[in-house]
Amino acid sequence: TEVAREIMVRRGQSFFRAAVLAGYEGKCCVTGITSEALLRASHIVPWAHDPALRLDPRNGLCLNALHDAAFDRGLITFSERFELVLSKKIKDEVPGDVFAEMFEGRAGRVIAMPERYRPAAEMLAWHRRERFVA
Repeated sequence: TEVAREIMVRRGQSFFRAAVLAGYEGKCCVTGITSEALLRASHIVPWAHDPALRLDPRNGLCLNALHDAAFDRGLITFSERFELVLSKKIKDEVPGDVFAEMFEGRAGRVIAMPERYRPAAEMLAWHRRERFVA
């Protein structure tokens, strides 16, 4: 029931996480959730897409696990004014009460901005263009 395997390790990932979470004072930029176990340092431009951006904290958002998963799959994004934008598909992916509270009720709101390492506008534009499922 066990097997040995060799894995790749993301060097610098702990720095990236620490920098992003510190910039957002340990709070999800959408909900304000502060539980470290539920927070993710989410890459705007994915790790695999551009090695030069992997450790750049401006390529990160502090999101809770639910919003991180939705962002990663293009079900949400953020406008040039840093407002939460929803894909039309997300309503079909999330139960009604969760959709209403966690997404619909927050759509159009500006995210909390970090003290340091403000998310780069060009990286968010990339996400809207390449990842977001309108």
